[in-house]
Amino acid sequence: MSKSKKPKDFIKIPRYPGGSDAMKDFLTKNLEYPKDALDNDIEGSVSISFKINGLGNVFDVIVKKSLGYGCDEEAVRIVSLLSFEKAINRGLITTTNKTITINFKLPKKTTSKTDLNTYNYTIVPSKPELKIVPKPKKTYTISINYNQN
Repeated sequence: MSKSKKPKDFIKIPRYPGGSDAMKDFLTKNLEYPKDALDNDIEGSVSISFKINGLGNVFDVIVKKSLGYGCDEEAVRIVSLLSFEKAINRGLITTTNKTITINFKLPKKTTSKTDLNTYNYTIVPSKPELKIVPKPKKTYTISINYNQN
């Protein structure tokens, strides 16, 4: 009598399509930096806890570590947009808990149009003027001596 093998994944966990790298790309592309955070130069991270049912739907999104200035609301909004693959365990729909951290980093400042029209000058004392003196014409003196005998 042979033993039956257990499946490789005894308990299936809902996974994001494409894996964690695809989820990071989704979060990065859809994250909208809140205006209040931009105006106040706020950077940091928000920790979000949420549940995923067996059908891959996200619900019960809770902020674990707050940042404020609209960042918490944006983190809840973006996590609510996530959709995971189905994970049905032995015919039962189970719920999975997950926690992620969303980083808010200020975008790099670009130069404005007024900065493009700003010129920086350095005043350097001028050198004394050089007078160009024309070269004198070359003159030759030829002396011929001859003897008359």
